[in-house]
Amino acid sequence: MDLHYKMDLTYKTKRGIYLISPEIILNLNEFKANLKFILKNVNIAYFQLRLKNITDEEIIEIINVIKPICIKYNTEFILNDNFELAAQYALDGLHIGQSDGYLAQIQRKFSGIIGVSCYNDVKRALNVSKFNIQYVSFGAFYKSETKPNAVNCPISCLVEFKRQSNVSVCAIGGINSSNAEILIKNGADLIALSSAVWNIQKQRHQVEELKKILSFFES
Repeated sequence: MDLHYKMDLTYKTKRGIYLISPEIILNLNEFKANLKFILKNVNIAYFQLRLKNITDEEIIEIINVIKPICIKYNTEFILNDNFELAAQYALDGLHIGQSDGYLAQIQRKFSGIIGVSCYNDVKRALNVSKFNIQYVSFGAFYKSETKPNAVNCPISCLVEFKRQSNVSVCAIGGINSSNAEILIKNGADLIALSSAVWNIQKQRHQVEELKKILSFFES
């Protein structure tokens, strides 16, 4: 990859919870109310909108509803994959996977936070971390309901990467309050959660789960 772009030294990656949307948002008004309740009651560092097989027009509708909530509660709004919309709507960040295009091409159009999926590949993470990205993600660390066929990532990947780089790391995949603490103790700066939150029916129980995980960063 031909990677030549300006390093932004002004942004410091947050630590804490990285909340990812459910795979499908059936009722936007209900989801808006649920997300607002969570962000009001828990300090969520990042929210990622990750929806597959929907149109840009549908994504734009959701962006217009969710962005003001994220701004109000100081949560960085990350869009998955779509750097054109992330740039057009001045979103805080963009998350890209292995096949989502070259970083150099993306950064010509988008200057916000960029995170890169690295699965269980420390070499890939070290390579991309040399350039102007804000975090890498590793996972799945545990069996994931969202991505049941995701590759397994051992905790040793966290340890090895953090030994060689100071770029922030997001841990993802099957994480909940019963297994998050060990990942944080071994170098995870961010804990990504999706089904562990959205599969809980009551909002107050969602908040309890999030607060428990957040407490591990403070211990």
